[in-house]
Amino acid sequence: MGMTRVPQWLRQSLVFAGAWHLLLGASIILAPTAFFSLTGLPLPNYLQMWQGAGIMTAVMGVGFVIASRDPMRHWPVILIGLIPKVIAPVGVVWGFWRRDLPPALGSLVLVNDVAWWVPFSMLLWLAAREKAAGDYPRSIFRGTLRDALANAFTDRGESLLHVTEEGPRLLVFLRDGGCIFCREALHDLRTMRAAIEASGVQLVIIHMGMPDEGASISDSPGLGGVDLVADPLRELYQAFHLEQGTFLQLLGPRVMVRGIAATLKGHFLGWFVGDALQMPGAFVVSHGAILRAYRHTSAGDRPDYLALARGECDVPGRTSRGHSAA
Repeated sequence: MGMTRVPQWLRQSLVFAGAWHLLLGASIILAPTAFFSLTGLPLPNYLQMWQGAGIMTAVMGVGFVIASRDPMRHWPVILIGLIPKVIAPVGVVWGFWRRDLPPALGSLVLVNDVAWWVPFSMLLWLAAREKAAGDYPRSIFRGTLRDALANAFTDRGESLLHVTEEGPRLLVFLRDGGCIFCREALHDLRTMRAAIEASGVQLVIIHMGMPDEGASISDSPGLGGVDLVADPLRELYQAFHLEQGTFLQLLGPRVMVRGIAATLKGHFLGWFVGDALQMPGAFVVSHGAILRAYRHTSAGDRPDYLALARGECDVPGRTSRGHSAA
């Protein structure tokens, strides 16, 4: 798995952040009354405590400079730096609304806090994409679809390619095991399983854990006997063109609303197993070829697995519910 490339301007933003915090910290330590003179705030009773805040600011500046050398490794420093920069403006806005703070304080908040939201958030997102793979790094797969199917084996020891040659199979690719939508999908499959099999299509569930980590799926009521395929390196996911999701695909407003709705129905968040950023999908495959496909456009998509098995989905086409083109 290749290392994430960090744009140079993001590295430089950490250097600038470090320089700014060192300068601000030094000014607070050496001239503790200057800030209060500029903002019009009354002097505190203990300037030494304010100078202590200056020391912490300067130390954070040193941390940002160090983190700029390897932001993916030192992402906790960036996270620790971002948290107060999100909280402080909220408190200041509350103070403005109550008219307890002078407007001049807003300029400092913009420069010291809000200005760093975008670069710090982007760095943390890059780090999340790199670290989300968990214990099993995502391998680089360059083979064909038939190669991937031939190299994948069910929990019964059969080649997935051989299984699809026995008859059409509905391959359902799950997200990580603790995903709310993954649990909702398993519930839907339990409900639809009989109808799916009555249409002449057998169900195969593919997950990102090790073989023994799929036992909870096969042991769940309604899914006993279903073929399971473990794909911890995500080679099958890549062969079927299922990539890691973007921020909006995974945490966008529509996904959040869907997550709340699924939670209210009893599908709760659990421990992550696999790549937390992996996008799911569902495919009808026969003789090693894709007949129909549903590639999620967001983690919150809820495909109609029965319609996909019966061929009643929109092929080809892209709708708000997902990409159905094979």
